[in-house]
Amino acid sequence: MSMEWLKSFWRKKKVIDPTDTPVDAPTVVIPIKHAKDFAAVILVAPRYDQLTTAMEIWMRELEKELHASGANVIPIYGNRATGAELGQVLTEIGNSEVLLVFYGHGVDEAFCTVRSPGSPVVVDGVEHGRLCGFEEFDKTARLAIAAFCCHAAKDLGRALRRRATPARFLGFTDYLDFVFEPSAQVAFARPMARIVSETVALGELTRDAWRRLHEEYTAVSAEWTSGSMAGSDRSLLVAMFLDEHRDFIDPTV
Repeated sequence: MSMEWLKSFWRKKKVIDPTDTPVDAPTVVIPIKHAKDFAAVILVAPRYDQLTTAMEIWMRELEKELHASGANVIPIYGNRATGAELGQVLTEIGNSEVLLVFYGHGVDEAFCTVRSPGSPVVVDGVEHGRLCGFEEFDKTARLAIAAFCCHAAKDLGRALRRRATPARFLGFTDYLDFVFEPSAQVAFARPMARIVSETVALGELTRDAWRRLHEEYTAVSAEWTSGSMAGSDRSLLVAMFLDEHRDFIDPTV
């Protein structure tokens, strides 16, 4: 079986073993002082398939760490992850500085959520509900976004950075692939969690977040090629996908 065939198969299926189940990722230990400037850190994680189920668990681990740092965390998880719910939270926050962290599926112009009757639909191989796009963020003047999802750094991220009050957007421009065995989940969860923690500690999302996220992916990938995880039967596949994540980060921020 060639790696190219395996990669092609993964692109279609998105999972290697349907019996794999999400696991708790360990808390990432980062020294955090305090959320200096963010009035709120909004954590958004829909849950409706294997990937989003795993990502919600990763987000809940991140939430614990951010709470411990003293940040004002507003979680929006599972079925609560709707455009209406997010819109209400953004309205209540008003013009204060906001960091929004999204884990889930994305398309070029929007974040995705579970489909519901009468709600807008976006298509990316399969149909998803539309959570939000540029219009929903247009009235949030002081906005930074860290998006752990496919594609959204393309149109959504670039549109937000070009608006009258430019937003910061850290995200990815292409498909993100995953392996769901427990040790691999820890590896995929770690880079973005570290950068969100650092961003909250700093109080702003800067261009340097792209460099730091790039470094974190490189370090984790090395663990699977020449470090403690090199003996795993999934080591090359996990490292390949981690390297893809790294290469698909939009450097503009």
